[in-house]
Parts: sequence; C-alpha cells; structure tokens
Amino acid sequence: MAKYVFILILFLSIGSRTLAQNYKKTFKALEEKNYTSARIGFQQAQQSVHTKSLGNYGMAVVYRSTSLRIEDMYKACTSINNAKNNWNEYDEKLKKKYSEYLTEDIINKEKNTIDKKLFGMLKKSNNAKSVQEFIEKCPNTRFKKEALLMRDSLAYNKAASFNTISAFKAFIKDYPNAKQVNLAQSNLYQLAWNTCISRNEVDGYEEFISNYGGAPQIDSAKSLIIELEYQRALNINTNDAFSSFISKYPNSHQAELLSKKGEENAFNNVLKFEAIPICNSFISNYPQSKKLGTVIEIRDSLAFAETKLINTNKAYEDFLFTYPNAVQVPLALSLMTERMYSRVEINKMIAKTHIKTNKIKSVIIYRSKDNDTSSKIIESRKTYDIFGNLIYETEEFSPKTKKEIKYIFDDAGDKLIKKMVFINDKIQELTEYEYDIKGLNNLSNYQCQFDCKNYGKVYNETLKYDEKRNRISSIKYNYSSEKIEAHYYSYDFKGNRIQDSLQTLVNDSLNYFIITINYNGQGNIIQELKENSKGERLSVSSYSYDGLGKLITSSTYDASGTIYRTYFYNSKGLLESEYLNYEEYKDSGIRHDYEYEFR
Repeated sequence: MAKYVFILILFLSIGSRTLAQNYKKTFKALEEKNYTSARIGFQQAQQSVHTKSLGNYGMAVVYRSTSLRIEDMYKACTSINNAKNNWNEYDEKLKKKYSEYLTEDIINKEKNTIDKKLFGMLKKSNNAKSVQEFIEKCPNTRFKKEALLMRDSLAYNKAASFNTISAFKAFIKDYPNAKQVNLAQSNLYQLAWNTCISRNEVDGYEEFISNYGGAPQIDSAKSLIIELEYQRALNINTNDAFSSFISKYPNSHQAELLSKKGEENAFNNVLKFEAIPICNSFISNYPQSKKLGTVIEIRDSLAFAETKLINTNKAYEDFLFTYPNAVQVPLALSLMTERMYSRVEINKMIAKTHIKTNKIKSVIIYRSKDNDTSSKIIESRKTYDIFGNLIYETEEFSPKTKKEIKYIFDDAGDKLIKKMVFINDKIQELTEYEYDIKGLNNLSNYQCQFDCKNYGKVYNETLKYDEKRNRISSIKYNYSSEKIEAHYYSYDFKGNRIQDSLQTLVNDSLNYFIITINYNGQGNIIQELKENSKGERLSVSSYSYDGLGKLITSSTYDASGTIYRTYFYNSKGLLESEYLNYEEYKDSGIRHDYEYEFR
C-alpha cells in the first residue's frame, strides 16, 4: 500500500512541475495571439487550485479577443472577476511566483478593458433589457452608474413611444428609482385624465380619484363631480334630490344655491297645499329659515282648526302637548271644560312624551375635559319606563362614592309615589308624595338617615294650587312644625311662572329672595334673575334657542363666576353633547356626551 501512495505522490509532483512549465508556454501563445493553444493551456490551468487565477485571466483575454458575441463577453467578464477573486486567495509566495506573468494591476487592467468593450457593445444594442442583463451579470463594472442611466432612459423612451397608461405603469413598477419616474407618472395621470374628460361622467371621475390619489387633477375631478351632481339635482328638481346633494357636499357653493332653491320650493308647497305634514317637513329641513316663523304659524293654525272640529278635551290636550308654543295655547286651555292642566304640567307631559315617542330606555352621560377623550368617564346613567318616567339614575362622585336614586310611580305611570336616595347601597333619603282628589301633589314627607344637608333629618312640604292648577305656594316645615322654607309663585295670562318669592330660615335668620323669570314669544325661558331683599343681584341665568325651540346656549352668573354651556343635538333632536366653560378658568372646560339605548 505504501508503494502505491508513493507512486501517486510522485505522479502529482511531476504533473505539477509539468503544469508550471506549461503556463509559460501558454502565456507565450497568448502574447503571440495563438488563441487556440492559449485556450487549451488556460483551460487546463483552471483545473488546479494553484493556477486558477492564471487560467481564468487567460480565458478572459481569449474570450475578449476572439469573439464579437455579447454572450462571450459576459464569459470574459465572469472569468476576469473569478481571476481577481482567485488572486486574492493566493498567499504572497504564490503571487511572487507568478508575478512575471500576472499581477493584480494586470487583472484590473484587463477587467477595465472588458468592461469598456462590453459597455460599448451595449450602447449599440439600444435595448433596456440588455443593459439590465449587463448590470446583473457584471455587478462590479465601473460603468454601473452610466448603465443604470442608460437603462432607465431606454425603458422610458420605449414607454413614451407606446404612450399608454399600461406602458407608463409598467415603467414605474420596473424602474421605481429612475429619474424619469415623475415624468412617467405625470404622463400617466394626463392620459387617465384625458379619458375622464372625454367621458365626463361621475363614475369616471370617482374612479380616477380612487386610482390616482396623487394626481394634480384630483381637485378638478372633485369639482367636476360636484358640478355634474348639481346639474343632475337641478334636472330632477325635487327637494329630496336637493337634500341628497346638500348632505353629500355641504360645504360647496352649489349646496347653498340648492338650499335656497329647496327652501323656496318647500315654502311654496306650504302655501299651496296648506297641510301639516308639509309644514313639519319645512320646519325640520330649514330650522334657520327666515320664513320659519310664518310656517310655524300656518302649521299651528291648521292644527288648531282640526282640533276645534273635533272639540274634545282629548283633542285639546293633544294640541297642547304637540304645539306648546302656539299662539292658540291660551284659547285651547280655555276651551278645555272637563279637565285642565297647568303650563308646568303640560311641559312635564311634553317631556315625558318626548322620551316615550323616541322609545328611550336609558341614557349614559360621559364626562371629559375639553376634547381630551382619554379623560372620558361615565358620570351618570338614567333609566326610563315605558311611560317616559325617569325611574332610576346613578352618579359616580368618586371611585369610593356611588349615588343611586330610585323613583317609584303608581301603576298608571302618572304620579310619583316615592323617591329613594342610596349612597354606597345604603338608603340616605326617602321622600314620599301625597296627592289630592284632583291628582295634584299637595304633601311631601322627607326623611334622612345620614349626611343630612338640607333641613335636618325630617321635614315635610305643603303645596297649594289655584283654580288653574298652577302651584301658588310650597312651604317646608321641620319636625317642630317651624317654617324653614317657603315659595310663593305668580303667573302670567299664558300660565308661565314669572316670579318666585322665596323665604328661608337659616340659623334663626329669615332671608328673603325674589326670582324673576322672563320668556320669549314661543314661551321659552330666556332669563332667570335672583335678587335679595335689598335688590342686589345674586345670580343671572340666560338662555337662547334655535328656530325649533331647542336650547342651544346658556350662561349662569353668580358669586363663584360665570359658567357658559353650549348644547348640540343629533338628527333625532336628542341632546348629543354639552360643553361647559368657566369664564374665570379658560382651560377648565368640561364636555358631556350622551349615549342612548332605545327600546
């Protein structure tokens, strides 16, 4: 066995020396341009680790020198790159051995020669894909920057020659970093826009906006959509068409034009048909109209005429509940013979009817600071029965203090029988209500178990009314039958409470106050003024309303400062949010949001 190993080593040694002698002849053949002999020698050199660099270099020169085909030039490029990599793997001893024929400078020189020739051939090809192939196959070429620019230019010119959306899209997708991308994108937008203009249809412009969000023509597309929709609404010429346009484009100048035209058409319909539903439609759709007052008067007059034809107490009651601010209210009240309600009772019934009609089951009131939704917490909850009565409410004073109030009504859902206040599930207050034969609350009995902050643990309240069911006095007595608080009320001819004369007994000291209440023409409170016995103002509350009588702003001034409130409503007319701002503390605004649950 040792004999065979020795023979193999001897054979390899002789082969290596023979190969070392052959590469000298091979380089000689290369120098003499005897490329056939050189090719054979360099191919043999490629097979040995020690001569791979020589073989790859020689083959690169052979390929570069003997072929005009670009495929062979890529072989030359690959071979010279391999030669450089092989050279870098040689140790210094081996590099010195071959230095007479090959050095790193010689390799680099040949690499540059191949790059130059190959790139020159590419210039003549005039083909972006060929240039891309060059970039991929020769990643270390010194012409890479020029190749990239040439590739992008050739690809763009080709896309421009087709001048189609798909051609420019393909260019942008394939060459996203090309300097011509913006120009290609601009051309693409313009071609798409030209198509839209030729069609001049809403669907086309909407598709353009959806597909080309960055196009400079977007604003023009939106404007043309609005104009086409506007012309369509004009052609249909109905208030439904106008309303649909206005809800879709509320801030357009066409919306203002259609709103005026719609309002004019709606008002003409009111005058033409004289029907309550048409009046209500106008009132609902145009609450800020200058003609609103006229339409309300027409509606109320029509409703009252129908009521007089029926001429029953139930009909008059329905009229009062539905149209509490009508000028015919005093006459309707006087025409009710069997049973009458005071203005206060009517307002309470209207409020209950509003809850019942909207099928409100409960409402959650959230509290936050200004618009800071992160501070949003539940402040209170209110629950209503099927009659529209508030039967349960909770308030969260602090994480440790929970207040609950329960209201108990009679079986008809008409009269409040008990009110119970619980603090952390312990009953704190109990108030029981008694009624006279007319159904008026004439006595209330109050008991307190702990933290009694009013007038002690026990007191009762006696209430009296005039012949029109208006409450004219309410007097509280303590457990010793001493008068501790008294209210004496007065009313105008419409039944509106206009004054409250208040007396309070505090620490054996009797105090007198006058509360004056003012109303607008629709019967809504616009100011409440509280003064002491000296005529000094203690507090002033002011209120403003929209055309439908909904409260929209209020302010209250007293010794602690001024609080401003602003109210916003949803499409059903339900209170949606309320903002409180304190004049003395500009950054202390509070927001309340209302969330409803319906039956």
